[in-house]
Parts: sequence; structure tokens; C-alpha cells
Amino acid sequence: NIPITIAQLSSLCELALQNNRLTALSAGIGKLTSLTYLDVSNNELEHLPAGIGFLSPKTFNYDGNKLRTPPKEVVAQGTEQV
Repeated sequence: NIPITIAQLSSLCELALQNNRLTALSAGIGKLTSLTYLDVSNNELEHLPAGIGFLSPKTFNYDGNKLRTPPKEVVAQGTEQV
């Protein structure tokens, strides 16, 4: 899984984590507010951390996971965020 210290990379613009068999994302990912590209496709994610709803990357790929329900913070922002 991703270390919680990832939250310290506040200037990170792109994060490509596809095809890594990840089962969870760190809650700290929500602090990466500079992200413009986030790819977590083809992992084993069942849930996204609530903090991900605070992000607004131009590209967000989450295909190929076992996601069940998006966090309520994501739903509240509407379908443009999904």
C-alpha cells in the first residue's frame, strides 16, 4: 500500500499507481491538492478514501477496481468529479 507520508508531497502534479494490486489508498492522498492526473486503475480497490473528494484532477482513472460506493464527499460534488 501507499505510505501515509505521501501527503507531504503537496506539489505533486501526477500520480500513476495503476496495475499495482493496491487494496487501499492512504487517507493522505486527499492532501495532494496540486494533482492534475491521478491513475489508480487496475488495482484491487474496494473503497476510495473520503479525502479524495477534495481533489479535482483533470484526469482521474479508477477503472478495473472492485469499487462499491464512492465516498459521500465525491457524490456531493456531482458527476463531474467522477
